[in-house]
Amino acid sequence: MKKLLVLLLFCVLLTSCSLFKEEEKTPMLLASDTPEVVLLDKEGNEVRLYRGTEVLISEKEKKIDEVIYKKAYYGEDELYVLPDYLCTDMADTVRETTVYPQYTTMLYQAETGARIYRVLPTGSELEVIGFSGLYNGLVDRYKVRFNGEEGYVKNAEVSTEKKEWPMPEVHKDREDQWGGGNAWDPEYPDLPKLKGPNTVMPAEVRALYLNRATPGYIDGYLELAEASDINAVVIDIKESDGVGYESDVVREFSPTAYEHALFDKQTYIDAVKKCHDAGLYVVGRIVTFKDDPLVADHPEYALADKNTGNPMMIAGSYWPSPFVTEVKEYNVLLAIEAIEDIGFDEIQYDYVRFPDRIDSIADRIDFRNEDGLSKIQGIYNFLMYARSEIHERGAYLAVDVFGEASEAYVTAYGQYWPSISGVVDVISAMPYPNHFSPHAYGISEVVWTVPGQLLDRWGQDVVIRQSETINPAKVRTWLQCFDAMQEPETAYDVNKINEQIDALYRNGLDDGYMTWNAPSNLTRYWNYVSAFRARK
Repeated sequence: MKKLLVLLLFCVLLTSCSLFKEEEKTPMLLASDTPEVVLLDKEGNEVRLYRGTEVLISEKEKKIDEVIYKKAYYGEDELYVLPDYLCTDMADTVRETTVYPQYTTMLYQAETGARIYRVLPTGSELEVIGFSGLYNGLVDRYKVRFNGEEGYVKNAEVSTEKKEWPMPEVHKDREDQWGGGNAWDPEYPDLPKLKGPNTVMPAEVRALYLNRATPGYIDGYLELAEASDINAVVIDIKESDGVGYESDVVREFSPTAYEHALFDKQTYIDAVKKCHDAGLYVVGRIVTFKDDPLVADHPEYALADKNTGNPMMIAGSYWPSPFVTEVKEYNVLLAIEAIEDIGFDEIQYDYVRFPDRIDSIADRIDFRNEDGLSKIQGIYNFLMYARSEIHERGAYLAVDVFGEASEAYVTAYGQYWPSISGVVDVISAMPYPNHFSPHAYGISEVVWTVPGQLLDRWGQDVVIRQSETINPAKVRTWLQCFDAMQEPETAYDVNKINEQIDALYRNGLDDGYMTWNAPSNLTRYWNYVSAFRARK
């Protein structure tokens, strides 16, 4: 009897010890092919946690609706999770296997930075082989494999679902006008404009153009701005024949341009700060695909003569090809530096085109077009790259186009209004009356003598092009602020400036204007000061 009591006591003690034994818990990570993982609480309610979150997993399991769940602890919460949503290595937390660009995007060289391998068309099938950065369940970039090449794509620009953008009906009858090859069909995605910028763009931008010599004596222009309603300036960063300051990017890509820079970087930093202190919005202008120093340093980047292989001089200049990756990189990296180091609020690209009037010699030109793209696609690819990088840094993207871009057709040099306006934040045409034929649009007077009539008619076409554009850009137009030298020679006084502005605004093109005067002649600008008034 005594032995039996001892045995019973021993069993009770053994059971008691097992009841109070501490539950073993193993740290594990939540994993999924979506940013959030769904768990259940003790009452069966859904609880969502980001993948990559560490939880403590018990050996205990629970069957819920015939499905086995693991018991998990997150802080003080007792939860249940499917075993398939658990892993022990952070590299395994992201379970996507394939992603697709939602629109034209870039294959980057590294986890960070703006260097690229190539441009990827919409719908390219990308095998996911890794990722970089994980915050709130979202990766920064996926590491992918495409046609045997490995690189990175931005998470914001891809999806696990393949996307195709239909061509709007209004563009379908222009398919035969793209020019060049047609390896990629044109696309018109609904791209959002910049949100959450570092600086808010004025509703009506009234800007003086300042060439790259002006940062050394910026004060005179600031006095003019204070005496008028000027609220912005456009300052040259790079022209076709050189650069304004000793840029680190320029030193790498174009030592020739760097050696002849007009100022050190600090001069530009100081000038932009003075503009900001005066309450001005500051735009940096970069001449893009017309660049003599770059071609001198890298002839392999240039539009070339097919017969000789040498860079071809067209219209008195050399032209880096928009199809060459390094050319795109140079101009995008320069923009990034201008935003981050100098403080520009907006980057405006000029000469975002192929040379005009090249139809007669196009068959002699090596365009460096390895992918067989059309000219419009070459321009579009660059702008999509620039848009991604410039927006990421909280700055606006603008592009200059010829006045001819207001027409319904694709220009011979690759500019087509809807394909540009849909990508950028600001589209800036250059409808200088001096550049039109004498009786354009059937106007009886010589058009540069009646700029108001000309821009009235031109503006009507712009309104149509904007209506054809999905999520169009703001329209900020260049004014002719130089005398017309063709017969009959016409002085462009303050009245001629007002005629241009009034015509634009009558057509609703009232997002602002910029003054084109190549020498940035301060005396002439002072003569126009009464025209520089707010109209909104």
